[in-house]
Amino acid sequence: MNTAPLPFQLFQRAFLASLRDPHRSRAPDGVPTGRWRVYRELLYNKIEASLAACFPNSRALLGPRAWTRLVKAFIAEHRCLGPCYREIPDEFMHYLQARGPGAADPPCLFELAHHEWMELVLMIAEAEAPAEIDPAGDLLANTPVLAPVLSLSCYRFPVRAIAPDRSGWSRWKKRAVEAETVPHFMLGFRNAEDEVRFTELSAVTAQLVQRLIDQDPAQAVTGREILWRLAVDSGPPDPERFVSYGAATLLELRAQGAIVGVRRSPNPSNETLRGT
Repeated sequence: MNTAPLPFQLFQRAFLASLRDPHRSRAPDGVPTGRWRVYRELLYNKIEASLAACFPNSRALLGPRAWTRLVKAFIAEHRCLGPCYREIPDEFMHYLQARGPGAADPPCLFELAHHEWMELVLMIAEAEAPAEIDPAGDLLANTPVLAPVLSLSCYRFPVRAIAPDRSGWSRWKKRAVEAETVPHFMLGFRNAEDEVRFTELSAVTAQLVQRLIDQDPAQAVTGREILWRLAVDSGPPDPERFVSYGAATLLELRAQGAIVGVRRSPNPSNETLRGT
């Protein structure tokens, strides 16, 4: 069977290649220059608008010229695997990861873009509300239940501080942002009102949240048990005080909406795990 492309298919491919990368591919013969420019502008403007909406801080950090170069490089070099307009930011993140840091990129660019992208990911993620939970139940005597749409990320850069506002934007613009020795843990979640929220966590609180994420829903592990095991692993001088502080942290996470309630424990006595 002859599978060679038809002449019109060859024309389409050449035309698209010239729109994506006019420096390397010329438009097919017979295409009016004026019309070609219109299509070129439409392609760029459509993709740039989608990226600008998702990555406003990354765009501002780079500045107009560097941002334009990056978008044009993305159009020219990256082959999108999906046809959906909404997936353009996803493809952009794939491109940044595969491309690696550019020589002129701010060191924090990828992490800043990832943090901005996570807001979109959390906003559109589909998840069912957890069943059979008590929103006001005892967080220590029962199993804390996290919001169904939630993510925990670790960054080398203070991504929440890199924002175009009067208080701190100029200092990020004037110097290269360097990685810090202390990691930044960012918890993102969608609350009961379908609002995306972010909060920065300490290393210990991030460990607590990660343990909640890793819990098997089929096992009824209480909040006290999770905190006590974390205390045993962390080795604080006063585990009981550690558990008390942890209880306050659980309450705060529930007040913020990251914890939506508890699942009742079948063991109401709730023995602590001393010696285990």
